[in-house]
Amino acid sequence: MRSKIIILGFAIFFSSIGNASEKLTISLKDAISIALFNNPNIKNANNNLEVAKRNLEAIYKKHQLNVALESKAQKKRSKTSLASSTQDTYLTSLGSTWSKITPSSGLLTLSQGYGLSKNKIPSSEKFLSNPFISIELNQPLSREGRLQQRLPFINGEEEFKLANIDYRLTEEQLVFDVINNYYQLIRIKRLVKQTEEQVNLSKQLLKWTESRLKLGYVPKLDVMNAQMQLSCDRDFLIQAQEEKGGSQRKLLQLLGLNEDIEIELNEEIEAMVLNENIDKSIDEAIKNSPEVQKAEIELLQIKRNIDIAKSINKPTLIIS
Repeated sequence: MRSKIIILGFAIFFSSIGNASEKLTISLKDAISIALFNNPNIKNANNNLEVAKRNLEAIYKKHQLNVALESKAQKKRSKTSLASSTQDTYLTSLGSTWSKITPSSGLLTLSQGYGLSKNKIPSSEKFLSNPFISIELNQPLSREGRLQQRLPFINGEEEFKLANIDYRLTEEQLVFDVINNYYQLIRIKRLVKQTEEQVNLSKQLLKWTESRLKLGYVPKLDVMNAQMQLSCDRDFLIQAQEEKGGSQRKLLQLLGLNEDIEIELNEEIEAMVLNENIDKSIDEAIKNSPEVQKAEIELLQIKRNIDIAKSINKPTLIIS
């Protein structure tokens, strides 16, 4: 589906460059696909979703088993004024560290390494080795403390969920706007066509009334009424044409297309019959509603912040 949208978007893009005055015939499904491909709000929402996804992956990588090797070489030279001698010191260290959140939400950290130093003075050289290893477990004893220890995971997952919900909301709003403007433009085009026919009828009526006036069959007042009717119909036609232009520009803006393009719409009304009762439909709407899901996550965040705030004075066990 994604590839189809991309191909359709490129086809419309290049066709609009080649001939901006050419009519573009699209169906409602085509309009929705083009809008989803071109609309900047969808692109921004998708970018935010990708950023939230990468941030979540980074959080998991940070708290999984990580090995970091560090090495450094340092040279120091000191000269004593009394003995008038020099001493060169070389330092090198190599170590590894990993940390992991345990199933009980404790932070377990292991560090190990090996340090080597070399002291060189004019009379001798001395090597010193310093191996080291350390283990530390930071284990909160309270439920709220354990919750705070896992807070980066929880926040990352919720930010990803919220970004996904925002994307869905943006997508749904765009689809709704496209459908609404699509059928609105169809309605206005039909209205313009009907008004044009009414103007033609008013012109014929005026000519017929003027001819009857010449024959003395009608008073001059009938001609004035026919002229007034034609003037009103022309004014109504101008308003309908202006409304048509504004509606078409709005639809092209939603589709992300050049406003100079003239579009022709497939005026078939697409409808779908749902064989669902009202109670089941309401339950499904509440279950799948992005707004409800977003409100539930925000409520959980508020409750969690309250629980964490209560854990300030509760104990934490540290074993080294």
